[in-house]
Amino acid sequence: MRASRFLLSALFIAALASGSSSAFAITVNYTAIDLPDPVPGTDRWQYAYTISAGGFVPFGGLNLLFDPALYAGLAVTGEPDATDWMTPSLVIDPDPLLPADGLVTLTALNAVDSASFIVEFDWLGAGTPGAQAFEVFDDFLTPVSSGQTLAAGSVIDVPEPSALLLLSGGVLAVTRRCRAPTG
Repeated sequence: MRASRFLLSALFIAALASGSSSAFAITVNYTAIDLPDPVPGTDRWQYAYTISAGGFVPFGGLNLLFDPALYAGLAVTGEPDATDWMTPSLVIDPDPLLPADGLVTLTALNAVDSASFIVEFDWLGAGTPGAQAFEVFDDFLTPVSSGQTLAAGSVIDVPEPSALLLLSGGVLAVTRRCRAPTG
């Protein structure tokens, strides 16, 4: 009897742990704005970012990654709130000779859930700039999640409960019902 109760509890906890973690993920939205080109032959743009649904720990943060084949001349022209975020933000310009992306890093000073900031850049690609990769890191600088930025107004899917979570909830309910005293 105890073993089955333990097994059911373990299944339920495992189901909760394996449930879709994207329900708690950081969302990074951007709006791409074409700017006047200061130098002929360049194509200057800006991303106005909004980060939400977060949960950054103090000294944790966000790295935005910029492909050196598509971006140059990175500059943070609108910093996030200095009471919650370390300013100035770290900016490492993409270098096409290195096998690494350019980087804009935001580091939280407090436990925060949101930020707004602006990054300007020279667009080297064709058409309109789109989504880019990001990674979230903890207070030990260890990446804990990653994703792609979303154009402002994009619709994201709300994750459904995992099948294991639903199954273990059903098993738990049936087990409790079978044990109910009759009478």
